[in-house]
Amino acid sequence: MWGSYGNGNGQFLNPMGVSVARSGNVYVADTLNHRVQYFTANGSFLGKWGSDGSGDREFRFPYDVAVAPDGNVYVADSSNHRISYFTSNGSFLGKWGTKGRRECEFEYPSGIVVAGWVYVADTGNHRVQRLDLKGSFDRAWGTLGSANGQFIYPFGIVVAANGNVFVADGYNHRVQYFTGAGRFVGKFGAFGRGAGEFNCAYGVAVSPTVRRVYVTDAKNNRIQYFRRSDPAVSPTSLGRVKALFR
Repeated sequence: MWGSYGNGNGQFLNPMGVSVARSGNVYVADTLNHRVQYFTANGSFLGKWGSDGSGDREFRFPYDVAVAPDGNVYVADSSNHRISYFTSNGSFLGKWGTKGRRECEFEYPSGIVVAGWVYVADTGNHRVQRLDLKGSFDRAWGTLGSANGQFIYPFGIVVAANGNVFVADGYNHRVQYFTGAGRFVGKFGAFGRGAGEFNCAYGVAVSPTVRRVYVTDAKNNRIQYFRRSDPAVSPTSLGRVKALFR
């Protein structure tokens, strides 16, 4: 464990996102300090960049961070409504996006993952966008709603080893998953406090074998994890994703 309340090196104010590079270094979106900090795997401070603002190396409430296989660092700069990317030590490389609903525009993006493409949980627009590593738009899916493939404030996003994209569909209180191209595959969860229910599904992670899915159940103040007992879950079935509780 490392960190404490504050704005010094290795201190945080409401850190929201974390990503681990192939080198083992850990990158943290230090949200209310409007910066990114990075550390060795055991928590030794290595560096930081960012401050409050809209310049090239500034952020306004960065909510998530993702490290690409080449080591470049992508940041969901939420209240600047954009994605910025940097070298592994914070040298600015580029940015894209403004506030809006068109292609490559965002409204409070809060989740990002890099896996061949850059996948962004475009939270305020209730959709996912897929872009290439330089920010060229490829496709988007999702609208406001509760039907399959629709979202109400998607927050966390992750790409599993099999290429499926899992999305924490926050205020639909569920997780949905898709092919990498956005075709709906399945979903699980509903509002509540019971096993397999959520009150704001916020973050999501998938084990390397794609056999367990971990979800931060934000307003129930807990983590839940799930086992896929059938690799071909049908879009209409909730029962084949089983919760594990101990």
